[in-house]
Amino acid sequence: MSLPPLEISDLITPGPARRSEAAARMRASGQERAARLVERLPATDDVLDAGHVEALMRRVHAELQRFGEEMEMPHRISEELGRLRGRTGRPLRRVVDLGCGSGYVLRWLSHDPILAGVELVGVDHDPGLMAWAGELARADGCRARFVGVDAFEPGLAIDDPEATVVISSGVLHHIPATHLPGFFAPTTRPVSRPSPTTTRSRGR
Repeated sequence: MSLPPLEISDLITPGPARRSEAAARMRASGQERAARLVERLPATDDVLDAGHVEALMRRVHAELQRFGEEMEMPHRISEELGRLRGRTGRPLRRVVDLGCGSGYVLRWLSHDPILAGVELVGVDHDPGLMAWAGELARADGCRARFVGVDAFEPGLAIDDPEATVVISSGVLHHIPATHLPGFFAPTTRPVSRPSPTTTRSRGR
């Protein structure tokens, strides 16, 4: 029986990653074309070239941003945050984007008047993407900050559960169904104060 399918980025980031191992894992899940793509990536002694992988991930996330713009993803999330705040009547002090990638959604939200004064935090496991997100944020005059940690253990990013909303607009497809409870656990873990709120927009 083949293994569940993965995306190439799931196997090559964060590095260092071995080309042969990534290709073998792709083949084990029946993804022959993806395996051949991995085998074309430059490597030294089977270790994928870090600079090439970083540049590749930037191109991928630039395309994801274009898709998000077409789908008006940040605008949808902004609308949902407004509705959520209206329903709960609770103050909103922090929005955390788990698996934020290049930080595109938070950069957009940073200029949204309804979120003035709200702390914006991006979390992603890829340090290269987090460095790039920081560069883009500074160039855009964005007030969000970005933290390079595992989305399964966001830690201090959501240590203020009383007024934290957790969003995730482009990461769930990376996570096997059996691991989803573990992904959502940090956002719903019992604490002495009310738990952080997780919201989902129509655009996923």
